[in-house]
Amino acid sequence: MERLRTGSQQKLAPSVVTGAILVTMALKAPFYRLRHDLGRELVVAVSSLIFIGTFLYVFEDFLNVQVASLSTNLRWWMAAILQGALALGVALSTGFSLSHQRQAPRGIEATARFLAEDPKTLVAFRRVWAVLQGSTSFGLVGLISSMWLVPLDLRGNILMFVAMGLLAWLSYALALRRPGRPSPLALRRPVRPSPVMDASPVVAMTQFRILQLFHGKPQLRWGIRLSQGAVALAAPASLALTRLGFLAGFGGLLAGLILAAWFVVFIAEDLTQTWTEKGTGMHHNDYIKTLEILSWRLIRWPLVVSLLLTSLVISQRLSLSSSSTEILALFSSMLPAALTGALGVLLVPWVVMQIDGTKPAIPLMTVTIMGLFIGSAMLAHPLGILLVPLIRSFALNYQQGRFYRS
Repeated sequence: MERLRTGSQQKLAPSVVTGAILVTMALKAPFYRLRHDLGRELVVAVSSLIFIGTFLYVFEDFLNVQVASLSTNLRWWMAAILQGALALGVALSTGFSLSHQRQAPRGIEATARFLAEDPKTLVAFRRVWAVLQGSTSFGLVGLISSMWLVPLDLRGNILMFVAMGLLAWLSYALALRRPGRPSPLALRRPVRPSPVMDASPVVAMTQFRILQLFHGKPQLRWGIRLSQGAVALAAPASLALTRLGFLAGFGGLLAGLILAAWFVVFIAEDLTQTWTEKGTGMHHNDYIKTLEILSWRLIRWPLVVSLLLTSLVISQRLSLSSSSTEILALFSSMLPAALTGALGVLLVPWVVMQIDGTKPAIPLMTVTIMGLFIGSAMLAHPLGILLVPLIRSFALNYQQGRFYRS
């Protein structure tokens, strides 16, 4: 028995050592990418800090007044909802990230498998990497919760971490259910050719991508439909429950950013498959116009429903004796809350190729910061909506001709 135990230890040791080397390589990989692309990363970091600093400087007093007007109970519920959304998002992203690490064709595990490493080595690497990534991401959630959201006791933290671990494992298992599966954005069936054979390039590209958006994989289709419903109901529901235009506006903005996230992911996948358009000399402005048409198709009916429901909620607060000045003041203070839901989706075509449209995190971060800035301006004063055409003109000129560099 002693000989067998010694032999098993000798066999296990090289696997553990090699697995530790793979973990070290995985930890160093982001720093190597940062070093070789330092200029672009610095531009992203500095631009983001400037946007956030400007946002806080301009709207700090406005936000403090609005938050102070909320009741203690309502602020607690808002913090609890944000904490739950944060925990849910981190848990799901951790599971999908671990699945991507295992299945990425250019990942460290795929390279080790290609070099015929021992399966025990891959198992050791997988487990250690899961522990490191899970403990880091879950620890950040606990730190943010204890400092800015709803502090929990030891039992509450344990329950939250256990629930997050189960959700991460479930998302990891679902992502691995079909190894080698096509992209979630791939179509279930070939796209039907357009019946308009002599359509212009913009019409042809738009029809093709409409079929991809609304007749693609269930993940994309249901994600867009649910997000559209959230955009349509977020602002009027918040306005009916809280009667605060500030809170309703940010509720609509958050729902619109979720819909924008699906649109950004779709564009990132689409930009990697535009070799036909580029090979036929398609102009950059034609592609941007196609994206703008798609953004309006995504947001038009949620925006109309949100405006109608918000107007209905506002009209219930009016009486027959209300003067025209009171009616105008009430609509001008609360109606912009319904418009903030459209900001995220409308901003996507204008900023998606500012840096790198094939990486969804970069344009989504830009859309989020700009949406907060413009949305706060609209809630502070209705004339803030005039920022939208100005930003469109500047953003489109700045990313001119980048379709062929994406």
